[in-house]
Amino acid sequence: MNKKIDIIKGLFVACRFSEARYIVRSLAGKLRIGLAEQSVLSALSQAVCLTPPGQGFPPAVVDAGKGMSAESRRAWIEEKSLILKQTYCEMPNYDVIIPVLLKEGIDELPKHCKLTPGVPLRPMLAHPTKGVGEVMKKFDEAAFTCEYKYDGERAQIHILESGEVRIFSRNQEDNTSKYPDIISRIPKVNHLSTALAAQRKSCHNCQIRAFIAEHIHLVHSAFYFCWFLSTFSLICLTLLCPPATN
Repeated sequence: MNKKIDIIKGLFVACRFSEARYIVRSLAGKLRIGLAEQSVLSALSQAVCLTPPGQGFPPAVVDAGKGMSAESRRAWIEEKSLILKQTYCEMPNYDVIIPVLLKEGIDELPKHCKLTPGVPLRPMLAHPTKGVGEVMKKFDEAAFTCEYKYDGERAQIHILESGEVRIFSRNQEDNTSKYPDIISRIPKVNHLSTALAAQRKSCHNCQIRAFIAEHIHLVHSAFYFCWFLSTFSLICLTLLCPPATN
């Protein structure tokens, strides 16, 4: 925390004219110029595409897209931007991404920045819709499957190499102390997921939707169902384990 404070102090000292006002707004999340996470990622990917890192100063190549048509240039940058955005969802940590980006380039990001137990990933969140018609229009003629969505909480369970269990919220907040009952059941679940992973020899993460098994048979009325959710919470969990060594 002290290191962050010192950096912020340095920024304010170096400010000229009205720059300090924009730093304050940025820190408070009230810049109000449309600058969001996706804008930063798009700008970052465009910068490393047009001016490839690893060059001396001044860089020999300032615009690698020079000579491309406007449409080809846009498609090229969008393709590279998608790599960075996907990587950021799995490893939302600029301290890890930027050094790899500067040393290896944007194409190598997926090889070096992967899902890592202990680093909460950014989940794909739902967006509100005006009605069923809007959803049907998006899918057009494509076949799709629907399922009921229960109200509740989304969480990520991370099992570290040491065996320690950490639970994060959808906003990457550490809520480990909030779920001691779930943590006590993890060894059994982890044993099952490891066995499945050994069979498939591929993915080591799975998704669990749990009612808390001992109480599911008691949910027999709408009133009790509402009380049950308010008391125990329906939890959608993503279990992320370190890869098996065998």
